[in-house]
Amino acid sequence: MNQTTLEEFYQRIGSEALSWAEDYSGKMLVYAELDDGFISASLLYENGTPGEATFKYCPSDLEEIISSFWETWNDVPGNKTWKVMVYLIDSDDFSIDLIYPDQINPDETATDRRTSIFKIHFPSSRIDYSDPELEDD
Repeated sequence: MNQTTLEEFYQRIGSEALSWAEDYSGKMLVYAELDDGFISASLLYENGTPGEATFKYCPSDLEEIISSFWETWNDVPGNKTWKVMVYLIDSDDFSIDLIYPDQINPDETATDRRTSIFKIHFPSSRIDYSDPELEDD
């Protein structure tokens, strides 16, 4: 995987995530856990209401892009397989953190890990989990 391919994946992930956030305002996080044949991915974003963030499950198109990134990454000799991706958009900036299996506490559930990451990036926000599904055909 060359730098151009990597940047293309970053762009595709960010663009697709932003296209699904109806009332996005300021900060968005894409959280994904992957393994062979498995992905669990979600979005969390500021929605314009002070102190509130909206939770959504990722649509299948975004999951496919993330899975493709993971698979392409793993096809490169010498790349270490990661298990968790934390992709943060904050206004005009973004960052991506890849978390490897040896960095994961085996006593934590996937939900515990996701919740911990959410608290790090949205420490004072109340998270609205009331309507987590997106309408993706």
